[in-house]
Amino acid sequence: MTPSELTAIITQLGVSRAELARIVGAASDRTVRGWEHGERNGRPAPIPRSVEIILDLVIHVPAVRKRLGISFRLD
Repeated sequence: MTPSELTAIITQLGVSRAELARIVGAASDRTVRGWEHGERNGRPAPIPRSVEIILDLVIHVPAVRKRLGISFRLD
């Protein structure tokens, strides 16, 4: 997943960076912002594979969205 793909997913889901951080277990919205920019504090900030997997589940499994309280619908 690229930083621009992450930004598109955040927009598509209609969640804030802080909400996404809560969903994926990140420290804060600053961490998510670092992933979106590809760096944080001047160092590379790759998007962890676990975050990619969680977002894939959020997008493709309605029960996961329901459990997380996300009203996004793929259709």
